[in-house]
Amino acid sequence: MTYHRTISFMLGFVVLLHSALSLSAADEKQQVASKATFLVIYRPGPAWLTGKSVSEQPLKDHGKYMLGLYVRGSMKLAGPLTDNAGGAVVLEVAD
Repeated sequence: MTYHRTISFMLGFVVLLHSALSLSAADEKQQVASKATFLVIYRPGPAWLTGKSVSEQPLKDHGKYMLGLYVRGSMKLAGPLTDNAGGAVVLEVAD
């Protein structure tokens, strides 16, 4: 699958998943109304081990950081791209 097709697939998946997970309680809707949803697509950084798959990368600190975002409610979903060209994260934050 090419990079652009992977991105298109992920964007479609994110939109569908976000729609399916919309909140129903009135106070939660009001809280969400003050936030915006962002899709961040990122590429491997300087610490990336060339030639290694995502599962072979030293990502403990990254994983802890991402888990913290999830626990705080900022991160809605995240994961690697299927071609090991980076990853994507959906954030719901005020700014």
